[in-house]
Amino acid sequence: MQIDFFEEFPTVENLEKLSLLESPCTVYLAAHSVDEFRQLTAPWREKAPHISWSFWPLLPDSYWISPFSFPSELRQLVEDLQRPHEEGLEILLDLELPLRAPRLFWKNARHFLRNRRHIRGVFEDASRHHIQIATAEYPLFGSFFQGLLNQLGLAYDAHTQHHTILMFYTSIIPTFLHKLSQRSLLHYCKHTQHPVKVGLGTIATGIFGNEPILTPSSLRADLQFLQTHGIHQAVIFRLGGLDDEYMDVIRSFQTHSAHTKD
Repeated sequence: MQIDFFEEFPTVENLEKLSLLESPCTVYLAAHSVDEFRQLTAPWREKAPHISWSFWPLLPDSYWISPFSFPSELRQLVEDLQRPHEEGLEILLDLELPLRAPRLFWKNARHFLRNRRHIRGVFEDASRHHIQIATAEYPLFGSFFQGLLNQLGLAYDAHTQHHTILMFYTSIIPTFLHKLSQRSLLHYCKHTQHPVKVGLGTIATGIFGNEPILTPSSLRADLQFLQTHGIHQAVIFRLGGLDDEYMDVIRSFQTHSAHTKD
């Protein structure tokens, strides 16, 4: 199984957890610009050549990317991405509602349609700028919810070239919705034309600081669920939460995959 990692807070302490990673993987690293992203990753590109990197842009005030973001911040992001990237660049668009700053719902509502066009433009221009796109999207709870996300500009259809990471965080999803979210996830993976990865977690808190933590045994159960149903790509939130217990679980699935290929 391919197991990748998000890292929202690229401190020295959190990035030191890279030394635990032995198998090839991708780290989705948060930064405020392409230049900052390259500065953060530069020391590790030689020390850890088995790790690939994806730029996870955070907006200064809007934080997440949505049609409710400040238009000036979306324009600045687009300009940053339109600079030459001859060597190629992978990016993660974290598509989430502005729950951290609810005032953005009404403050930027009048910019909704224009902002949605800006975000879609990133997809449309990606190949011209040598960019590969991944999206982090909300978990699914049926076709109605999927349609709502599409209308809100928080999910994108098969006409855009990208791969999707569904945030299937069972430590956060209410227990009574686990079965529904599992069924919806499997239905989506079966019918979508996009490559899909599944986000698991959380094994460390995010920007809210109070996210429930997934135990190693629960992480094992989530990975087992994916493996049983033929889903072989996961992304764990987040790198900074890794320790020996989590790594024992992760290695067991990486080892199983390696043996299966042999």
